[in-house]
Amino acid sequence: MNIVKFQGFRYQTPYEHSKDTFCKQRWIGKPLLLVEQELGAPLLLNHQTVPKDTLLKDGDIVSSKWHQHEPPILDLEPQIVFESDDLLVVDKPCSFAVHPTGNTLYQSLTMTLSGYGKLYPVNRLDKPTSGLVFLARTPDKAKNMANELQESQKIYLARVLGVFPESLECTARLSTDHKAKTTVDVLGKHSLTHFKLLETNGTESIVECRPISGRTHQIRVHLQHLGFPITNDVHYGPKQKKVGFEEPAIYERANGCETCQHPKLWPEKEDLVLWLHCYKCVHPNWSYQSNPPDWSHLNP
Repeated sequence: MNIVKFQGFRYQTPYEHSKDTFCKQRWIGKPLLLVEQELGAPLLLNHQTVPKDTLLKDGDIVSSKWHQHEPPILDLEPQIVFESDDLLVVDKPCSFAVHPTGNTLYQSLTMTLSGYGKLYPVNRLDKPTSGLVFLARTPDKAKNMANELQESQKIYLARVLGVFPESLECTARLSTDHKAKTTVDVLGKHSLTHFKLLETNGTESIVECRPISGRTHQIRVHLQHLGFPITNDVHYGPKQKKVGFEEPAIYERANGCETCQHPKLWPEKEDLVLWLHCYKCVHPNWSYQSNPPDWSHLNP
């Protein structure tokens, strides 16, 4: 696959992608055409072309093939914090998915580091969040490390709006919907985060965050709930996401993709960065720490 670097972005040129999926329960007894309409792509059934009115049954394999544009990431390199025969500890840059997911395959962290062999993610960070990611190099190490991470203390740095108090804790219960949007909910799951002020300039603050529970987007939502949202958070903060700009013609003709004839929108660089960083992980048997990001030091 061809990776192109362009004005601070790293971009995977478009490619043909295929995927096999076992027949889902809701598809059983339905014609292939309805499943094609749901997935938005022409399909093969059991790796063969069949009439569109063919009814699906349990055990069938539905195959899809499509032209893929991966979203760009920032042209940053993962930093190896620790390496052994069975473990990598990596400082993940913002904008990287930890593993292949959705419309990202080749530009995920595990694929970027594929020269180290097959890697098994032990923890995950959101794409725009940077910091420590543990990648086991064997299934046994992944299992053992997952247990140890449950017993470890993770320490994050966040840059928030306002003058943060010396210390706070948030116990707001949280619920996450089917779109991975988390909200404060009195009927939600128990959640606890400890916060400590590190630095402030009177407008913004750098805060140390210690999540005790591990809910989706917990730190971001707890900070929002306390009235000190992460300064550049487009989902739980005051910042508005920009529309983006048309995908540059860096690999194909100027009026869009030669295959799908459709120009894509690239995000603005600033929308790929969240001022939240997994800075340190501490366990009775080990401790790993990354370098603090540039944004974690405020100007007076």
